[in-house]
Amino acid sequence: MSADAAFTGNVLPLLHEVRHALERLLATGEVRATLDALGPSEIRETRYSGVWLVTHRNATDEVMGRYIEIARMPAVLLAQEHDMRRGLADLAHALEGRADWHR
Repeated sequence: MSADAAFTGNVLPLLHEVRHALERLLATGEVRATLDALGPSEIRETRYSGVWLVTHRNATDEVMGRYIEIARMPAVLLAQEHDMRRGLADLAHALEGRADWHR
């Protein structure tokens, strides 16, 4: 079986699009964010607004996952409700007894 036979339907055109998008990303990525949670993660917006390349690495810098995400904001950057509730509780606790701050 030839290599081309393994790429049926839309697979080959999709892979070409990914390759071209990666080439453009390296040259013109507009927004970039990095995270450090169980290893570094890089989130980069491609040339096309709303098309993101998300790469997760482990503590030894091995790529654990690479994803194309189509969204206003990649999910990994969104605050999680549990974390927001904990932050609200922490802030409320810090403000207790400090009603005079607004004066």
